[in-house]
Amino acid sequence: MSVSLELPFDFSPVTVEMPHRLGDALGYVRGARYVGFYWEPIVGPVWDDGEPFAADRVGWYMFVRTLASLGDYYDVNLGSSVSAATHVLVWDRSMQTGYLAPRVSALRFLHLQQNGSVDSSSVIG
Repeated sequence: MSVSLELPFDFSPVTVEMPHRLGDALGYVRGARYVGFYWEPIVGPVWDDGEPFAADRVGWYMFVRTLASLGDYYDVNLGSSVSAATHVLVWDRSMQTGYLAPRVSALRFLHLQQNGSVDSSSVIG
């Protein structure tokens, strides 16, 4: 049985308008409620729902067009081809909202989700 898990204190809400169903637009195809988006040198864009995986071409294109400027706007590093991400965009696919979080905190939260500690019901995209 999964329980609802509160977002960590260091998750900051994204207040700018984001594309509707961002997870789908970025090519995320798994069923988790929360997914993290960041960039790793050599690998490229990474989608992480507790089990990280590299994005496909569509995801790469959408990351560059949508998320690269988000890091600049909020003065956080979502990663690039020359530097590892210090922050992750955590997208709530159920509520269609995003949070910027320090990488360690975000990945810990996403791994808790993978272990069944976060309710993934009512996911819409």
